[in-house]
Amino acid sequence: MLDEVLSLFRTRSQVPYYLQLKAGVERASGKRFAKGRLLQVVFAADGLLDLEWREKECDIDSMGTSSLRRLVVIQKDSSGTVLAKRLDAKEALSRAE
Repeated sequence: MLDEVLSLFRTRSQVPYYLQLKAGVERASGKRFAKGRLLQVVFAADGLLDLEWREKECDIDSMGTSSLRRLVVIQKDSSGTVLAKRLDAKEALSRAE
């Protein structure tokens, strides 16, 4: 579902973000994951995986379409502490394009 949602905002020639995320996590861990389980693993890792983005469900209940996911940019400061910035809807959509 996640790659479906993000694919709506990407050109067909680009690899959907979910597939990039899944490949990166599977390569780093040496394991394979289903979509739901992969999101649990990403959140449980709490920044230990070297990921640029994380997804979190929006509170928007859209009728007849897949619900959008809000993108969160993950940044690390010089000490290695993970800082998270929640993007507003406009920023999230522009980042997903």
